[in-house]
Amino acid sequence: MANIAVIRYRRIFWVLAVFMSIYMLTVTLEAKKQRTRFTKDSLGDETQNEFRKERMRSDDILKIEMKQHGEMEAVQQQHEQQEVNKNAALVFELAQPVKLPVGDVNREPVHSAESAINSNEQLKQEISGVRTNGCDAFLKHAAHPPTLVPLSTQANTPKIFHFIHYNEHLSNPRYLCSLESAARINPNYQINVYARNSSHFKISISKWLSLLDTTISSRIFIHELVWKDAMMGTPLEQWYTLEKWKESSWVDQNLGNAFRLGILYHYGGVYLDLDIVSLNPVEAMMQDRTVAMQDGKWYNNAVFRFPPGDAFVKAMMEEFVSGFEGFVWARNGPRMVTRTMAKHCKKAPLADMCQSLLVLPANKFFPIQYEQREQLFAAFEESCELMQRLSDGSVGIHWWSKRVQSTIISTRTVLTMLMIVQCPVVFTSFSEEQLGVSQTAKLGVPASVKGLDPSLAFMKGSPHRKKKVMPHLIMALTTLLVLAYITIGYLAGDNPTKSPISVTVASTIKTGPEPPKLQPVNNPAPPPKAGFAHVYPEYGVDVEVVKEGDGVTFPKKGDTVTIHYIGKLKDGTKFDSSVDRGSPFVTVIGVGKVIRGWDEGVPQLSKGAKGILRISADYAYGTRGSQPVIPPNSELMFEVELIDVKSSSA
Repeated sequence: MANIAVIRYRRIFWVLAVFMSIYMLTVTLEAKKQRTRFTKDSLGDETQNEFRKERMRSDDILKIEMKQHGEMEAVQQQHEQQEVNKNAALVFELAQPVKLPVGDVNREPVHSAESAINSNEQLKQEISGVRTNGCDAFLKHAAHPPTLVPLSTQANTPKIFHFIHYNEHLSNPRYLCSLESAARINPNYQINVYARNSSHFKISISKWLSLLDTTISSRIFIHELVWKDAMMGTPLEQWYTLEKWKESSWVDQNLGNAFRLGILYHYGGVYLDLDIVSLNPVEAMMQDRTVAMQDGKWYNNAVFRFPPGDAFVKAMMEEFVSGFEGFVWARNGPRMVTRTMAKHCKKAPLADMCQSLLVLPANKFFPIQYEQREQLFAAFEESCELMQRLSDGSVGIHWWSKRVQSTIISTRTVLTMLMIVQCPVVFTSFSEEQLGVSQTAKLGVPASVKGLDPSLAFMKGSPHRKKKVMPHLIMALTTLLVLAYITIGYLAGDNPTKSPISVTVASTIKTGPEPPKLQPVNNPAPPPKAGFAHVYPEYGVDVEVVKEGDGVTFPKKGDTVTIHYIGKLKDGTKFDSSVDRGSPFVTVIGVGKVIRGWDEGVPQLSKGAKGILRISADYAYGTRGSQPVIPPNSELMFEVELIDVKSSSA
C-alpha cells in the first residue's frame, strides 16, 4: 500500500510538473514574442493604445494630410506637362559595359551631367525604339534639371543644406554624390558639411572640388564637426554635458541624431543624410516645415526642412532626451520622430506646431523601400518605368548605404547610373575601385547586401537580429512531446524510476548540453563568389548571425561573457584563437576591457549563438595596430560563439 501511495504521489507530482513546464514554456515564448514587438517599453511613456493610434491614422489627420498634399499633386501635374519629349536624342545604350570617364586634375571642370555624358561616346547612342521612354526622360531631366514653381511662399527657411560626416576619413566617395547633386539641382543653396577631421576631409575632396564648376564649388563649405556646438542652448544641452550619449552601442550615430536637430534649431535649413541623391529642387516639393515618411507607418530622420527655432524641432529634441535609449537601434532616430508625431500631431485638437507641418509621402525620398532594394541593382535599361517615376515624383532617393557602402556593384545598375548622371564629377574624380563599381561585376543584388540591415530592423520588431520563428516553434513542440511522453510513462508504469526517459532527462538537467563547437580553423569556409565582397563597415561593427542562440539572454553592459573566438585579418590570416588554446575567453562586456567592436557587437548575440563580427579599424586597434600580429589600420573578423552570459546584477 505504501508503494502504491508513493507511486500515486509521484504521478501527481509529475502531472503538476508537466503543467508547470507548459506554463513556463508559454511564458517564455510570450516574452520572446513581446521582445520582437514595438511595445510600450520601446515607446517610453506611451501606452499600447497610443501605439495603436500611431499605426492607425484618424480620419481627421488623413484629411489634413490630403489637403497638404493637394498643392504637391498640382505641381506634379505641371511638371508632367513640362516633361521633355520622349524622342530626345540622348539615351544610354547599356548592352555593353560602360566605360566610366577617368578624371584628370588638369582637365576643364565638368559643368553638368550632359557634358559628362558627351565626354564618353559609349554613353551616346541612337534612339533604339525600345528605350524611347522613361529612361530617356530621366537622362534628359538629369542633364537639364528643371526649375519648378515653389510649393508655397518659403521666406522663413534659409537656403542651406546641412550634411554630417562623422567618420575620421573619407573612405566612401559615393557620399559626395549627395553634396554634388543637392548643389547642382538647388543652385541658390549653400552646402554646409560638418566633418570630423575636417582638414583630412578637405584633402580627400580637393580633386573633386577643383573639377566642379565654380558656381557649385563656391557654395560648399566644410566645417569641423564639434558636437557640443549644436547641443548648447537647446534641450539637448544637459543630455550632452552629462555624457548620457556614452550610454550607447552606437555613440556616433546617436550623437549624429542629436546634432542634426540642434543645427536645424540654431540655423534652420534642409538636413539630408549622405546616402540621399537629390533628383528635384527641394522648394518644388517641400514647404518651410517638412518631415518625411519612410513608409506608410514610420517617419524618418534622414530628411528635415525647418526654419530656425521651430517648435516641432524643439519637441523632437525633448522627445529625444526623455526617451533616449542608446542600446536600441533606431529608437533615437526614426522612432523618435514617430513618437513626436504621435504625441503632438495625431490627436485632436492639433497642436499649433502641427498646423502648417507638411508630411511628405514615402515616394518623395524613399521610393525604393529596403525590402525592394533589389531594384537598385537591376539593369538600368530594364528599369525605365522606375526611372520615369523617380524623375517625376521624387525629391531624392535614399540608397541604404549601410549595406551598399563596401559592395562592388555593376556600372550598369540603376544605382550606379543614378550617380553617374546626378553627380558626374564624383565619377570623374575617383576611380572605379575607389567608388566600388566595376564593369565586370554581375547585375543583381550582391550577396553582401542580402542580409538584414539594423537600420530597418526596427520595422520588423527586433532591433539587432533576424527573427526566425520556426526553430523556436520546433523546440517548443519537441519539449511538449517529451514532457507528454514522460507523463504517460509515469502514469502507466508501476515503477517510474525504471523509465529510461527519466534517467536521460535527469542527466540532461544535471549536466546541461555541451556547447556546439566552432568550425575547425584548418577547414575554412568557401571563398565568396567572384564579384562579391564581404561587408566590412566603414566604421563600427557588422554582425552576421550564423546560428541563433536562445533568443532571450543578451549580454548587457557590465555582464560577464564566456566566448570562443577565432580572430582573422581581412585577408584571412589567423592571428589569435581561443579554440586553438582549448580555453574560452572570459571578459566583462561594454566597459572597455575589449576592443570597441566587441563591446558593441557581442551584445547583438544571444547566449548559445554563433556569429561573425566584421570590425573596422577605428573600432579595433586603429592606427597603432597590435604589433606584431595586427598591422595598423587593420579591419578584423572574429568567428565567435557566445557560450555563457552572467548578469552583473546576479
